[in-house]
Amino acid sequence: MLDRDIIEQIKKTYFEDPTSLPTAFWKYENWLSSSQTRIVNSEKHTAIILDNRVIFSDFDNIPEDIMDEKMILFVSKKQLELDDQWNEEVFFKLFSFSQSLSPIMPSNHRFEEVKEDEMEEVFKFILDSYENTNVCLEDIKSWRESELFDRSIWIWLVDSESSEKVALGICEHDKKNREGILDWIQVNEAYRGKGYGKILVKELMRRFNVKVDVITVSGDFKNKTNPEALYRVCGFEGNQNWFIYKKK
Repeated sequence: MLDRDIIEQIKKTYFEDPTSLPTAFWKYENWLSSSQTRIVNSEKHTAIILDNRVIFSDFDNIPEDIMDEKMILFVSKKQLELDDQWNEEVFFKLFSFSQSLSPIMPSNHRFEEVKEDEMEEVFKFILDSYENTNVCLEDIKSWRESELFDRSIWIWLVDSESSEKVALGICEHDKKNREGILDWIQVNEAYRGKGYGKILVKELMRRFNVKVDVITVSGDFKNKTNPEALYRVCGFEGNQNWFIYKKK
């Protein structure tokens, strides 16, 4: 278990620079308090080991004593040379400190909160928006049972004339740490390239406003729809990509 002072320092660093960890802070908070968590320091690297996850903030190589098949490596710099038994994924991490925004609404459109009986529709919308996703209907239902659930940030953008769902936003609200997380942001393929993604993200940011101090988002750097560009247009910033390695 890490010393409480170390955990507080990691938290302080994260909320000064939310790109210092690859995803939202709540995902690490419990791990940091686990008896399985430790920090490895040397002249060449610093690593936080959380059960089977290893997070590197700086390194030249990975110490052999923490390498095994079960490890998932989160690396903040692409300096690592691994054999072809490892898969590499690259994710961006961006943030925006909370700000007051005015509503943006195109004519003949409206926002609606996602209803409890719309989970199957949400599931289909997500499946239609991604070439590869492991999410299932039960996952989506469980998100609404989480302490991170906030119905005001589960929203549809709807065409008022046709009643067609244009876009969907699903976020997490870490009330304890005052962090908002843009989790699932997708636009109906027929409506892409028309600015609806920006309208949706800006509305979600507006709804977070006084509820949080920072809003974060991460995503696949290689996604052909280039979601990173959308978030940057909406005011998100950060220059940290994270490289994730898993054994094949």
